[in-house]
Amino acid sequence: MRWPPPFPATRKLEGFRLTATDTSWNIGDGPDVQAPVSTLLLLCTGRPTALTHLSGKGAHALTTRFLQASS
Repeated sequence: MRWPPPFPATRKLEGFRLTATDTSWNIGDGPDVQAPVSTLLLLCTGRPTALTHLSGKGAHALTTRFLQASS
């Protein structure tokens, strides 16, 4: 058992680089998805309300992945 458990949206975020726009923080590899760190935290916990606040080369693809997974 992994502790702490992974964020709910871990699989949805695979293949993307998350970059905070309000602090020097980033993680991951792939197309860049940018947003304030609070928005990225919402995204990591699976909250789709964060999707409208994303920017960067990977924002559209990640939004599509989130919406398909929740359908």
